[in-house]
Amino acid sequence: MWWLSFADDDGFRGACIVHGETLEIALVASHQVGCNPGGEVMGVELPPESARLVRPERLGVLLDLKACEAVSVETDPAGHGGLVKSGELLDDHEHHNARMN
Repeated sequence: MWWLSFADDDGFRGACIVHGETLEIALVASHQVGCNPGGEVMGVELPPESARLVRPERLGVLLDLKACEAVSVETDPAGHGGLVKSGELLDDHEHHNARMN
């Protein structure tokens, strides 16, 4: 399961959580289910302990910043920082590792 975060020159475009064995497969899945808004993408494979805590209604949908922060809390009940640190999604997206249009 992968966390994909999307951005362009205007900033954060959204994020989604999709299944896939690799980043490339997750990107294909994001297109197939319609949660890829385009732009640059940064993908992070979810650790199993976080992946099993993702609510089914969060899978395969484009998440806004508020929903991303909620997912971060939901998948980190011990309070270790979660998937999304404060402001992380709004940081400069030069470090994203793939470009999808």
